[in-house]
Amino acid sequence: MLDASRYPTHGQRRTFLTAYLEHRAPHASASASAPAFADLSPAAHERELVALENAVSAWGPASHAMWALWGLVQAREDVLANIAEPEFDYIGYARSRMASFYRELAILGT
Repeated sequence: MLDASRYPTHGQRRTFLTAYLEHRAPHASASASAPAFADLSPAAHERELVALENAVSAWGPASHAMWALWGLVQAREDVLANIAEPEFDYIGYARSRMASFYRELAILGT
């Protein structure tokens, strides 16, 4: 199942998101004439990075919820197919995803 201790640290996530912003296509910015991420001032660089961090944090619970539902659907398929010994613990997986969903909602303060 999911091991929250293996989740990337804040610093590792920032490194990844910085690399993402540095390599995104120019048309991915708000306007085609916007400067590339590497050309931004340090303050603008930080604003872009924080905005992306916030978006990722806001959508994280949705990802966990979707994968929890997927686990339940897979478990249902095993039940309907009368599989007594499933290859994977889909219910356990769904539970761990829902635990992550609630944990991330709590972090967001919702």
